[in-house]
Amino acid sequence: MSAEAQIFIGALASKSGLSRDTLRFYEKEGILRSHRLPNNYRVYDGSDVERLRFVESARASGFSLREVRGILNLIGSGRRSCGDYEELAQKKLADLDSKIAALQECREILNNSLACCKRDDAQCDSLSGV
Repeated sequence: MSAEAQIFIGALASKSGLSRDTLRFYEKEGILRSHRLPNNYRVYDGSDVERLRFVESARASGFSLREVRGILNLIGSGRRSCGDYEELAQKKLADLDSKIAALQECREILNNSLACCKRDDAQCDSLSGV
């Protein structure tokens, strides 16, 4: 790692928008790697900002850290096969669709209970089981 590419944890936290604790956690989980200086300071590669942006984007898309680590390992190994990623992404889409359907059902139940409360009698049979 050249001196120009080195970035300390504080600067990496600032540039990535993540806390130092999150960066240390990602390092512990194998998502991020640092090098130690003789004074034991953590030093990261300048390209880690982009890596962290990818990680946060994948996490926001619903991927677990284990899944993100697997994707990063595929990229790091030079195996950029779309087939490997496609299977994982298709499974994640199916999971998201299932969660969306469950949330829509919850929304419908809440809307129905609110409509019930707006009636003149203000007695809701649908709430009696609560």
